[in-house]
Amino acid sequence: MVERVNQFSGIARERISTNFYRLDRSPLNQISIYSYSFIPEIESDNRILRTQLLNKCKSLIEKKIGMFIRSGNTLFSKTYLSDSFSIPVYCHENTEYILVIILAGFIDKKNIDVYRMYSNSALKKMLQCLDLKQITKMPKYFDIRQTQRIEQHRLEVWRGYTASFSHNLKEMLLNIDFSSKIVRDTTVLQAMEEIRNRCRGQNLDANLDNELIGQTIMAKYGNFKCYRIEGIILNENPTINFLTKDGSLSYIEYFRKTYNININFTKQPLIKSYIEKGTKEIRLIPELCVLTGISEDMKKDYRAMNDIAAYTRLEPIKRFDVSMMLAKKLANNETCREICDEYNIHIDPTPIVVDGFRFDMEMIKIGEKNSDFVCVDKKGVFFVDNSILKAVEIKNWVVLTTERDAMYRDKLIKTLVNKAGLIGLKLGPAMTYEYHPKNVDSLIRSLGKQQNGPVPQIILVVVAPGDKKVYNDTKAICSLTLGIPTQCIKANNITNAKKFDSIMSKLIIQIAVKTGSLAWSNLHPVPNLPIRTMVVGIDVFHDTVQKAKSVLGFVASIHPKFTNYYNTVRIHEKSGQEIANNIGECMLEALHAFHKATKNRFMPEVIIIFRDGISDSQIKATKDSEVKSIKKMFLTDFQGYSPNLVYVIVNKNTNAKLFSKGTGGYTNPNPGTLVNSTIVPDEQSFYLISHYVTQGMVSPTLYRIIDNDGNIDLMIIARLAFKLCFMYYNWSGGIKIPAPTMMAHKLAFLVGQSIHQIYHEQLRLLPWFY
Repeated sequence: MVERVNQFSGIARERISTNFYRLDRSPLNQISIYSYSFIPEIESDNRILRTQLLNKCKSLIEKKIGMFIRSGNTLFSKTYLSDSFSIPVYCHENTEYILVIILAGFIDKKNIDVYRMYSNSALKKMLQCLDLKQITKMPKYFDIRQTQRIEQHRLEVWRGYTASFSHNLKEMLLNIDFSSKIVRDTTVLQAMEEIRNRCRGQNLDANLDNELIGQTIMAKYGNFKCYRIEGIILNENPTINFLTKDGSLSYIEYFRKTYNININFTKQPLIKSYIEKGTKEIRLIPELCVLTGISEDMKKDYRAMNDIAAYTRLEPIKRFDVSMMLAKKLANNETCREICDEYNIHIDPTPIVVDGFRFDMEMIKIGEKNSDFVCVDKKGVFFVDNSILKAVEIKNWVVLTTERDAMYRDKLIKTLVNKAGLIGLKLGPAMTYEYHPKNVDSLIRSLGKQQNGPVPQIILVVVAPGDKKVYNDTKAICSLTLGIPTQCIKANNITNAKKFDSIMSKLIIQIAVKTGSLAWSNLHPVPNLPIRTMVVGIDVFHDTVQKAKSVLGFVASIHPKFTNYYNTVRIHEKSGQEIANNIGECMLEALHAFHKATKNRFMPEVIIIFRDGISDSQIKATKDSEVKSIKKMFLTDFQGYSPNLVYVIVNKNTNAKLFSKGTGGYTNPNPGTLVNSTIVPDEQSFYLISHYVTQGMVSPTLYRIIDNDGNIDLMIIARLAFKLCFMYYNWSGGIKIPAPTMMAHKLAFLVGQSIHQIYHEQLRLLPWFY
């Protein structure tokens, strides 16, 4: 049922079901916290030895403090023992260690972090009792007995759950969501051989690194753990020895003795990876590890993606049932109940229902006349087919095709000219050239020389599918040297008769905005938000060539309707402080651009930053570094200037799910749905759904306001975020995150993938990276 909220126009209220569950803990029973250490000292990152020693004396510990849960360097128990105690224990090298255990305190609800850690340790034990395996560092648990085989694509789908406790607003809540993992048949060794054959052995080490580093693989033995490939060690193989608890063994001997596995290829290189939070380097055997995830070839195969989606993309009603079924098992399974009783935990298997809000759909201004606007439909989309907000004439533009695709060139140009006329854009005659993939760079360089004719406002390049070299060369030369926007289109898109017209409609919008036109804007401003407001999007992408570097993308509005933006990047070491310093510098540049755009009349009164790419554990550091860096810049570079700064962390990858209940069961909530109570992390947080999905389950985006100088109302910020989700000119509809944040991501991604350098200043005021 939807109820209208009178005091805030344009907002409705409705009840929303969630995938969160309450945890009750009796105040009568006390949980003791014990810390433990070893003499002589064992470093905390040496978890393997610490675990071995603890396991050896587990029964002796339980005689003292009863059944216990271990988490890191802490033990939890219902037994209270005020006196410290010690236990001698020997390791495999016959070294005597003394285990010392000391009472450190008690769990209480004020001690949020310890309480959460304790609850998650108990939860992990319950899930293990249900034969669910945790194969990654994430709190994801899979039932390997229920794997789904897709034989035609040589892969398996592992199905399971994401489950963890977190402190939400005023209480500890359990979040349960469906999870899946794709496990391929292809071993890493087979992938190496494919790469070797493809490159014919030339630059093998570089090609292996480029294609394999960063991929997640699964060890098909033991507990099926997953690891990230950090390197391929070509000068090592399974015959070399390494140190084990039983002494020095070769990898061949170790796997035969420990897992009864014979390694067939003794000359294969080894894989470098890390465990213990990245502190301990290990080696893996390519033959015994398989690739996970969906390959690039599969992503292009519609049938393959459909076959996989049948097992991974659950509709809302099914996803709701999967979550609730696990909650009921945890609450009612006999073994789980014993653990609940032992550790003083009780899970209520009733999904939490909260009060949600829903913003009215946006109205979009698409032309200069007052009547030129469209309404966003219930699916969060609108259509731009007869005008755009502001058209900038394109007199000089270039179309490049290969000789093979030249036959489609005239139709392409004619269609674009016709589409341009429909939206009020004057598009002059195109200059056309044919290129060979090997010399496209020299051809493009010549186009930027004035003696060869007018410098084009944009260059359109028809690229063969998968030709990364032509794409990267085009982007690099035009953005670094010439300062000319480019638009690349795959050749198969201009030969696809069924989709040709819709593709051309989108393409002309891209060409228009990259040369300075404005496609649309929100018809109505955000109520009670000062007109002199700047919105900023920030994201970071790791450079694919300069592995130790990251690219910071920064996009800031310079117009009160949030239609025009200044963009810049910084390439830096992966250091928090360097990122913070760079953000301060980028903000300084953006303020100068804003001041210039307003003809030096004023500066923004309010600056609202939407920052992507920050985890919960990084929030405090972000506030201490990035926010302080910006405020310091205000003081040092602009005397007397003190705008109200709002810093919002945007997290699009959450496990929270929201459900609307209709006559046919649970469905996805409509775009515009907002929740800011009970399940949010704190009072300055909200979940917002701003996009529509045609299949499966929609995921809300979490917004966390970590700094708010002007105490701007949360609803104002939420409504602004929703409006900005319709201001991304690459899609005529709502997207998952605000447009400036998406633009910052696209900018950082393009520079990190294709350019790897700071681009031409002429592009700073154009969305050339779309």
